[in-house]
Amino acid sequence: MNDVKKVSDDYKAKLRLWIQRPRVGRVGCVPELPRFGCVRFSSYEEMNAWKREYLRTLARLGGCKWKKF
Repeated sequence: MNDVKKVSDDYKAKLRLWIQRPRVGRVGCVPELPRFGCVRFSSYEEMNAWKREYLRTLARLGGCKWKKF
């Protein structure tokens, strides 16, 4: 058998990796996005229909642009 451990299997290796690369850059925001609450779907088709309608709404509002913090 192969005794080589992956970083994801070794807890100490994970800690070393996190210490070497402590932070991830911040992601921008899109303040113009139409707000929505918690949405639950019973199927992928229902989720995709909701996403299509959400994108149509966003297009009707004129789109949006990423903003850096």
